[in-house]
Amino acid sequence: MRTDLNVSTNAVSINSALVLVRTPFQAWLVERVLEAEKVATYDLLYFTQNDSTEDRFYYGRLAENARAARFVFVERQARDLLNHFRLALRAWPFLRGKQYDMTMLASIDSYVLNAIASRNAAGELVTFDDGTANFNREGVYFREAPSRKARLYRQGFRASSINSIKARITRHYTIHADLENIVGGDRLFSITGWRYTKLEADSNQRPKVFFIGAPFKETLDPEQIKLLETHALQIGINVYVRHPREREPLSLGVPLLNKHGRIAEEAILDNAAGRPIVLVGFLSSVMFNLAFCADRRIVLVPRGSERHAYLIELARQSGCEIVLFERPGDVDGR
Repeated sequence: MRTDLNVSTNAVSINSALVLVRTPFQAWLVERVLEAEKVATYDLLYFTQNDSTEDRFYYGRLAENARAARFVFVERQARDLLNHFRLALRAWPFLRGKQYDMTMLASIDSYVLNAIASRNAAGELVTFDDGTANFNREGVYFREAPSRKARLYRQGFRASSINSIKARITRHYTIHADLENIVGGDRLFSITGWRYTKLEADSNQRPKVFFIGAPFKETLDPEQIKLLETHALQIGINVYVRHPREREPLSLGVPLLNKHGRIAEEAILDNAAGRPIVLVGFLSSVMFNLAFCADRRIVLVPRGSERHAYLIELARQSGCEIVLFERPGDVDGR
């Protein structure tokens, strides 16, 4: 069963909720979830390791209506344990002595946020999409790391296993009702995503081509990044949409999109101003989120990438054009 959020899901308003946010996209989405859940009062804990303009913009929008709010910026540490520990030190004092009817979050794999949502004082658990993680069945939300390190982290921070926390979810909100998610059946609720109306006067213009940036160094090796750059140059790009975690944009010789603090989806549609749109880039959630807005979506991925095989197939099924690139001399892309 999929329920459209034009119909209220709750008969009465929630008196007190805790909202846990980790990305600008989550902040955009949770605004709509708060409305659907008829939340009267909420506290906000916004955690980021980027402290980007987008983080500040959406934090400010959510904090404006919050009873209490805290922005937690933890700079990335070489030792992963320190990242979680510093977040815990900043988060727990904010929560001391507070009890909620509901806790809302997306990042169920974050040990600290998971632990906060697992407390008795957390109330019922309502979740919402966290980019492609929610429908990538090869990802951590479906295949939790079985390592000793992961078990020690869960125990140390008092976090639940991914399967345990998924079982506790009362409702999950998604903008991709056509894709399998972390819950199913009557626990899955649909939020209307982005739509785009082309202006009649601009319908005959050449499309505006947006390159969707990403933190490529987290996923691809230097040679793969260079090959992706080469393919993008061959296609021809008009505007570069930089990712908040992207430290070094590719050399495409085009201007960076001024997003004015907004997430890529909103900024792209505003900048296009009614012109047809073409999106080019890697396996970004933007490619899925703007499926009903773009004339073409061209996804550039390394040939033979088993790590991304499931997402590549989902992208193909959603109507993306998949362009496989490979190193010269590779056999079957391996």
